[in-house]
Amino acid sequence: GTFAGHVLTRHYRGEHLVLFMEPWSPGYLRKLRWAPAAEGSITVLRTFSPRQLDHDVKVPDRAPGWPVAAPLLGYAELLADGSSRALETAGLIRERHLAHLLPAAPHETR
Repeated sequence: GTFAGHVLTRHYRGEHLVLFMEPWSPGYLRKLRWAPAAEGSITVLRTFSPRQLDHDVKVPDRAPGWPVAAPLLGYAELLADGSSRALETAGLIRERHLAHLLPAAPHETR
């Protein structure tokens, strides 16, 4: 949610990364150049649907060419997070990527 939100809006990165991969390979760790950190966390989950990823939006920087979570999934995860910054970012995703699907949610802040 927050990572997809950051890629889609450049607004809020968050401190928790959820990464959907299928299949997972330890070689991906070398490609990402991740190192242990005292703060933040990373959760790796298997993908559950081919529509889960938006192949038109690619991760910049360290993993160029990898697809990002579909805007609707990122939006839903940000709403579930519920923090003020996550809700702001959800509102930006809705405005920029989902306005044709979703009316404004009353709890989003802008």
